Amino acid sequence: MNKVTLLCLFLLFNIAFSIHLDFYHDKITSELKETIEKFEENSENISVLIKLKEQINYDNIEETDLELRGIRIVEELQNIASTTQKDILKWLNQHEHVIEIHPFWVVNAIRIDLRIPAVVNELLEGFESLIELVEPNNKFVAQLEHPNDVNNAPYKHLDVEKRDAMTTEWNVDRIGAPLFWDKGITGAGYVVANADTGVQWDHPALINNYRGYDSVTGTVTHDYNWWDGSNTSSSNPICGGKTKAPCDDNGHGTHTTGTSVGYDGATNHIGVAFGAKWIACKNMDMGVGSPASYISCLQFLVAPTDLNGNNPDPSLRPHVISNSYGCPPSEGCAADSLKDAVTSVVEAGIVMSVSAGNDGSTCGSVNAPPGIYSNIISVGALQRQSSLIASYSSRGPVLVDGSNRIKPDIVCGGSSVRSSYPTNTYKTLSGTSMAAPAIAGSVPLLYEADPSIARNVLITTYRLLAGSIERNSTQCGSEVLDENFSMNNSINDLHSLDSYIAQATDKTKNDVYGWGEADIVASANTN
Repeated sequence: MNKVTLLCLFLLFNIAFSIHLDFYHDKITSELKETIEKFEENSENISVLIKLKEQINYDNIEETDLELRGIRIVEELQNIASTTQKDILKWLNQHEHVIEIHPFWVVNAIRIDLRIPAVVNELLEGFESLIELVEPNNKFVAQLEHPNDVNNAPYKHLDVEKRDAMTTEWNVDRIGAPLFWDKGITGAGYVVANADTGVQWDHPALINNYRGYDSVTGTVTHDYNWWDGSNTSSSNPICGGKTKAPCDDNGHGTHTTGTSVGYDGATNHIGVAFGAKWIACKNMDMGVGSPASYISCLQFLVAPTDLNGNNPDPSLRPHVISNSYGCPPSEGCAADSLKDAVTSVVEAGIVMSVSAGNDGSTCGSVNAPPGIYSNIISVGALQRQSSLIASYSSRGPVLVDGSNRIKPDIVCGGSSVRSSYPTNTYKTLSGTSMAAPAIAGSVPLLYEADPSIARNVLITTYRLLAGSIERNSTQCGSEVLDENFSMNNSINDLHSLDSYIAQATDKTKNDVYGWGEADIVASANTN
């Protein structure tokens, strides 16, 4: 076959593929079309997410016991996925250009890695009736905070490393956590999960409340307490491949976990709920994440598994997840990429505390899933020892999905926050990533104070937000109430919650501070 013939065949293939792309324009997202246009034959592969049409209807789950309801939801999610994915998986397993397949059930979707993008077209031709859409699973470098350099710290006049013995970190003290401790309330009996860069599990401030560690016998069990959703590469110089034990190749995850639950039993009171247990999932490989790696962690946390990813057990799911990451549209992550998976988490009775982002001070800079969603708590950051918003803290409204939703929901200390850091040390970081884990750590304190609200995400969110201290701003806008909402309406979802809070508290939500500065003592006393 001569070069002219090869060229003609190549042009015909591309013309045919372009026609099919146009024909299936409602199935292939604009983000994936852009990825395909940039694809070159010499590229390693192309990774996509196939979302199926059939998804769970939560109204059909009749279980009223919230602990059991989460288990029933997992069973239904798994049943839907196994039934509807069967034929597609069989076809994919037989295709020569399919490199890797990973089915999900937390959202009815399948991640596939392909040698050529034409497989997407073939898939749609064969299974159009089953598929809702196909979107890219692009990898991208997450914008993670790093330890403040002494000469370039945001607050140079403060030497935050010089502390008196037994001093509680300022951000933990400011939200009122020590007032719970004084009453013996430390979050005992509840579990905080961390979805981030991993964790140094045996850090002195974290080892004793790692759920996989028995401090009496010294035995360690990582099954059901740890998952590497990032599928860490073998070239990773720190973790060295997919990990069977908690590992942090960045430091960010160890730091955020410490803010939620850390305490070394001596002078390092770094965490809000140091009596709570923690588990974790690694959703980034050397700071590189993808929609699929984030979904993998959310699935694990709804129903933790053994280290091989088998035998999921939703009875071991955490009560709250600290999420200090974002999946930005600028990297090809669609606004709805994580939405269904996040909804599964929340419906299973797990609170999602999410960093708002560090793209401030521009209005409309809360722009990355999952921090944009209505059913999560989006957390902004305050300046050190101040009620003033940090300049970097992202502002609302949410524009990327056209909702104009007011975000963040709440703010707390995020600047010059000292917490645990690998290896066996402590570092100071600034960012909304440092604020979100403090709100996550607040949840176990509220639950130990009032166990009746455990697993009730709606009531938990209401108390956290309604109990906050109002901080006003006109910079980017404020809440517009639902004129049809009445105080006689039942609060049956998080979408109506803002209207309820506004009328119950006579406060106004804005796009800089949300409902205000966290005050968990007031939240505990809110009915």
